[in-house]
Amino acid sequence: ALAPRIREAVGEAKYGRQFSKDVFDEAKLQQQGSAWDVITSGNWETVGRPSKLVARKLPVELSLPAKSTDETIQTAMATLGGREKVFATPIGSVLIDAVAFGEHIAKDPGRSRYLPLLDDMLLNPQEIWQTFLQNKITGRIELRTRFITVYEVGKSRSMVLSVGVTRGRLSVWTMFVNSDFKYLNKQRVGQLLYSEDEAL
Repeated sequence: ALAPRIREAVGEAKYGRQFSKDVFDEAKLQQQGSAWDVITSGNWETVGRPSKLVARKLPVELSLPAKSTDETIQTAMATLGGREKVFATPIGSVLIDAVAFGEHIAKDPGRSRYLPLLDDMLLNPQEIWQTFLQNKITGRIELRTRFITVYEVGKSRSMVLSVGVTRGRLSVWTMFVNSDFKYLNKQRVGQLLYSEDEAL
């Protein structure tokens, strides 16, 4: 259960508790990666992108790993300056709900330390990819957008923000952190919507 002060903040959300729940439920559904097929052609090779993106220096300090879901949500809210924030990204407005996002990434506490990078990942990504996925079982089709940036952290860490459509709005569902460039390149599929010149 959420701490009282966080429950109070939840009630102040512009888009409401149901929107937050919808975002969380969609993120859980998308975790079933093996159940989805990419149905949009194209990838980093077909558009002539480099096999490795140049790692970027950290624009801000990372936070300490959160020890609980509540602490993860508090860190997310502190980063966003409130319960929700709409970012003017290179491809348009994208919403983050701190509670839904925090609850999801809290399953892997190590991801919480990268929350201070949210602004940079959304406003200054190295690449943005968009693709349609189809569920192998139900046939359901989803639009997925991925914001990708690589940072100088240890052996370099790639950050992937997965953005989906919830009630007609682009909203951040989850975040992946990985040092495996082969894994990262599997995320660089579909239509390339945006690329940063320095990544060339």
